[in-house]
Amino acid sequence: MNISIKTSNIDASSAVKSYVTEKIGHVLRLAPKSESLQAVVELERTTAHHQKGLIFRVEINVRGGGYFFRAEKESDDLYAAIDLAKDELGREIVSYKDKHVSLFKRGARVIKRLLRMN
Repeated sequence: MNISIKTSNIDASSAVKSYVTEKIGHVLRLAPKSESLQAVVELERTTAHHQKGLIFRVEINVRGGGYFFRAEKESDDLYAAIDLAKDELGREIVSYKDKHVSLFKRGARVIKRLLRMN
């Protein structure tokens, strides 16, 4: 598992980096097992002169094992944006795994039905 963090228009402190690696590390445990699992986290302050204050954007891309998951969120708080993106990524991974398991079970049912006929 490899997590790389990119920043734009902000200085990422060690506290932010450790927060990102902790949160993303927990979500990546849900992902299908792969040796080449890579996560790229982009932290960005969109503009410095918004009328409503600072807007932070977090984008997470996960690759490995032939699959790709992506989550992107914006918020006025950096930590809140990280949490929102983490939750969306978790939902995507769980949805993928549910579809994969149901497809496997459907195929197993067909094979079982064919074996009963013979």
